[in-house]
Amino acid sequence: MVEATAVERVGRITHNCVGIYNDLCESSIKKTLKQARSVAPTNTSFGIQLANAGRKASTQRPQEGRKSLTYEEDPWITKGASPVPIDIGWHVPHLLSQKDMQKLKNKFVEALIRSVKIGFDLIEIHGTHGYLFHQFLSQISNKREDKYGGSLENRMRFPLEVFSAINKSLLKDFPLGMRITGTEWEKDGIIESEAIIFAQELEKIGCHYVCVSSGGNTPNPQIPIGTHYQGSLG
Repeated sequence: MVEATAVERVGRITHNCVGIYNDLCESSIKKTLKQARSVAPTNTSFGIQLANAGRKASTQRPQEGRKSLTYEEDPWITKGASPVPIDIGWHVPHLLSQKDMQKLKNKFVEALIRSVKIGFDLIEIHGTHGYLFHQFLSQISNKREDKYGGSLENRMRFPLEVFSAINKSLLKDFPLGMRITGTEWEKDGIIESEAIIFAQELEKIGCHYVCVSSGGNTPNPQIPIGTHYQGSLG
C-alpha cells in the first residue's frame, strides 16, 4: 500500500509528502510502481491510499518537530471541517465551504482516475489519524452548523458523498475500502458504536472493507498502549 497520498498539493502533510494531483506526480508514481512490480513476487497486488490532511497539513516532518510550519518554512493555508486548530500554537484552518467541498470531491475522483491509469489494484480512502475525513466525523474538530455538522448522520455526510463519487467512477467490483477511526480515546470523540454505523453506511454504497485504526485527531489522547491494545477495534 502506498500510504497517505495527497489528492491536492495543499492536502499534503509536509513539503516532502507524496501526492497524485498532476502529471508529474502520476509519472513518478507510475515509474516507482513499475520498479516495485519488477522485484515483487508474481501476482502481488498493489494499493494506494488517497488522502487529504486538512488541518494537519502544512506541518514539519517528524524529525523536525511535527509542528505547524513557521513563516520561514514556507507554510501554506490549510482548510478543515471547522476553523479549529489541532493544538495551541497551530495554524487555524479555514472553514471548507460547500463549494470547496465539491471541488475537493472532484480532486478525489481525479486522483482515483490517475491511480487506476497507473495500474493500482486497490484503492483505499484515508479517513483516520486526524486527517480531513476524520475531522468531519469527529465532534472534537467538526463544529459546523450546516448539514455537515452536528448529528452523526450529518458528520458522516461529506465522507460518504466523496466515497460514493469515487465508487461510481470505478469499474464494478474494483477493490475499494476505507481506513476509519474506531475510537479517539477522548471524551466526546468518535466511539466504536459510531464507527460501526459509519462502516455499515459505507457498505451500503459499495465499500468492500474497512481498516480500523484510532487516535490522531488530538495532541495527547490517553491511549492504553499495550499488546493488542487496538484489537477490540477490529
